Order: sequence, then structure tokens, then C-alpha cells
Amino acid sequence: MSAGHPAHASRPSRPERQPRKAGHPKPQVSIFWWIPFLNEPLVNFPSDYDAWPDYGIGVVSSGLDHVSTWPGVCQEFADLKDADFDVSRYDQYPRGRVNIRLSRPLEALILASPAILNNPDAVEAIKIRNNLPRIKCVLMIDSHYR
Repeated sequence: MSAGHPAHASRPSRPERQPRKAGHPKPQVSIFWWIPFLNEPLVNFPSDYDAWPDYGIGVVSSGLDHVSTWPGVCQEFADLKDADFDVSRYDQYPRGRVNIRLSRPLEALILASPAILNNPDAVEAIKIRNNLPRIKCVLMIDSHYR
């Protein structure tokens, strides 16, 4: 039996994984950046997919967005604190999101820039950090995430 992180009554600014239940951990939805010069280049904000509503299209997405999350990213990482900070520069690094399609079985939709999807290390890190290795993952280049 592995120890998990304590659950929070309200959503934290940086969601933490919920305690693991018996069996496999739940797939996560998330937003993320790939910042190559950081020791751990994947800056990921995951949460359980069932913590967010299905808006009627059969796909669940994190309620977080890159614009409002970026200032916290810059505060958390010293290498970014020294950068010429401007909230509008949230798109200066490759980014994307993980959505979950509520099909049976579940599918993960990884929407991201080509710089991420063409990088096997980045894709593998996203799958691992979002508990996706056991479900089908569809990689989708999205022009929104340049």
C-alpha cells in the first residue's frame, strides 16, 4: 500500500494528485509547459479528470488556463523569476493540455505544440505525470499552442 498526498477540500492553485486507490491511479487532465532549460522541463498542473464537469461534448478538460496560471509558474521557478516577466509571455514556451474523452474505454487527448509532440521525452513525461500509460493517448497538434 503506497501513501498518497492528502486531499484538499478546495482546489489548490497547483493541483496535487489525489490519494491512490487500490489498482491503477486515475488519469489526470492538465495544462502544461515544456521549458527545456529547467531541471524538470515538464511544468504540469494535473488534477483528476472527474473533478471537472463534462460540458456535454463527452470531453473533460482542466478548468485551469495558461494565461492565469503563468504568473504562478514564474514565481515558482527561480530561472523564470529573473526573466523579463510579462504575463502576456505565457506562450513563449511550448505548451498544451491533456483532456479526457469519456468514451469506453477512456482516451486521453494530448493537445500541444509540434515542439512537444515531436519530442518523445516530452510525450513520455506527459503520459507518466498524468497517469496515462494504461489508456489510449491521441496526440493532436493544436495551432492554439504554438
